[in-house]
Amino acid sequence: MKGDYKLPTWAAVLILVVAAALVGGHYLYQGYKAYQSRQAEILKNQGEELALAKQEIEALKGNGGLTEAAEIIASQPQSTLAAAVKEWRPRVAAVECRWDGLFGEETSKGSGLWLSSINTVITSDHVVIMEGVRLGPPARADSCSVKLPGAEPVPITTGDISDWRGVEGVAAIKINNPPASMKKVASSLNSVCKNAAPTGERVTILGYPTIGVKGDVTVTEGIISGYEDNFYIVSAKIEKGMSGGVAVLIDKNCYLGIPTFVRAGEVESLGRILDSRVLVK
Repeated sequence: MKGDYKLPTWAAVLILVVAAALVGGHYLYQGYKAYQSRQAEILKNQGEELALAKQEIEALKGNGGLTEAAEIIASQPQSTLAAAVKEWRPRVAAVECRWDGLFGEETSKGSGLWLSSINTVITSDHVVIMEGVRLGPPARADSCSVKLPGAEPVPITTGDISDWRGVEGVAAIKINNPPASMKKVASSLNSVCKNAAPTGERVTILGYPTIGVKGDVTVTEGIISGYEDNFYIVSAKIEKGMSGGVAVLIDKNCYLGIPTFVRAGEVESLGRILDSRVLVK
């Protein structure tokens, strides 16, 4: 019809955009005001908590409680995981052995604890004694080498291998002429954990797994899950090659025992640690 006016499309779009901006701006403003209100409430609460903490500190100063608390904290042992690893790592030996078997050369790799007090490395017996390599009973290795971190390897003959005080599953390797690098690493069984470790205590395992840091100690960590037949059951990973190594109770920084690799199926392994207390009976 003549005289009718039709609003251009661009003008209609512009009006819609302006209207949407106004509505959106309103809601944004309301949200910002609510945010400011919440922040102010948080700051108020923090201020009140800070004032209360100051009052408590002043009260402790007044009756000597703050000094007493500081003395208690300072007197507690600082045996952290890092401190335990730093102390025990130099004592952990890498053990490699070989046999001339019926079907050629056989080899074994494991770990051990160096005892400078008696020039001996103790380890799991399957590291140095192998079944089925020859006809007859399990055979001691024909030769081995023992090496501490940063030290030169020491050659061992079959005559240097024996059992450890009749303890099943434990072998001893005598180091007849330890080099100076071994002599300077002081170690004995005086650090054996005197009491049974309760379930839930933190434990760390040090050794030389076949898959791990080449030529150096690998560390795993876990907790004690149970105890059975002189063995602690632990959640810490014990890989092949870590058998015979060192298990340390972290919070008490004492020697918990000898870790043993046990295969269950093809891929899983169970963490078992021979209680160190059976070594000193």
